[in-house]
Amino acid sequence: MKKDGIGLLAALSLIAAWGLAAPANVSGATLVVAPARYSVLQVGFDLVQRCGVTLVSYRGEATTEKPLIHVWTGQEWKFVSLPDFQSGAFLAQKPAQTLVIGDAQLVPAVFSPMAAWAGRVIPVTSLYSDEILNQAASALRFGKEDWDWFAARYNMKLNDTNAALRTDSWYDHTYDKPVRLQFKRRAPAKSPEVAPAQEAAPPAETNKTERPAAADEPVSGLSLRPTPEPVTTNTAADPAN
Repeated sequence: MKKDGIGLLAALSLIAAWGLAAPANVSGATLVVAPARYSVLQVGFDLVQRCGVTLVSYRGEATTEKPLIHVWTGQEWKFVSLPDFQSGAFLAQKPAQTLVIGDAQLVPAVFSPMAAWAGRVIPVTSLYSDEILNQAASALRFGKEDWDWFAARYNMKLNDTNAALRTDSWYDHTYDKPVRLQFKRRAPAKSPEVAPAQEAAPPAETNKTERPAAADEPVSGLSLRPTPEPVTTNTAADPAN
């Protein structure tokens, strides 16, 4: 068990290091890989609507050998087999960057092959909405309207993290300390969040035939590779959330 844990940490470290070493490129599409948890997927859906990212949901944890994976087509959840996810075969266009939400205990270790196709991999270890959005804001280069929209949507404060570094003195070179915004949760920490526009949770049922997406079916941000025939999902445990 200890040996497996060491292997998992090594795999996740490889993803993180590979992603940080790659140059930033936000001119292409962005993929968000998120655990199937309501508050996390709510943020994911808002990023789909506001920023045009592609959203993938997973059910499982670090040690899950066959996590249940779905991609949001813009209209419904579409099942993705583990081999197709590991190779990126479910996408016709590879992303420029991928935000992977979850820590070393949550992200399935079997996701590590995605580093070969996911572009710049950005690990987001927190499941709190403000911390996810701070990472997303940096990756997607939020404009002022985006900051204001998400702050209002989630009832968050906007902090200028450089404010304390600036003074009225010209000699302190205030021009070197531009406004740098950051989302911050209001007290209490777990404030109510607005319900998403779409159904947040992907299907949990298994052993049924999924309807494949049509060849020209749009997917927010990226296009899916058409499936020639229906696929049958494998039974996978849905861990307690």
